[in-house]
Amino acid sequence: MTGDRGLVVDGMDPDLVRKVQHRIAVGPVIALVAIALAFVSPLASLLIYVALPVLFIVFNPVDTYLERLREAER
Repeated sequence: MTGDRGLVVDGMDPDLVRKVQHRIAVGPVIALVAIALAFVSPLASLLIYVALPVLFIVFNPVDTYLERLREAER
């Protein structure tokens, strides 16, 4: 969706757009690993599924970007 930057606001930091693209791409890969792991260790697979949203919330590059913008306005 951001390949031609059609859905990205003009002036958005290209580094932030790249970071978000990578984060979005990593989620399905981790989910596929959890699916494969479910055949070996269902508990480990479940833990990955529980941890995945927490990691996406805690390590959010958008929050850091917005914090930098707020500090720059001061």
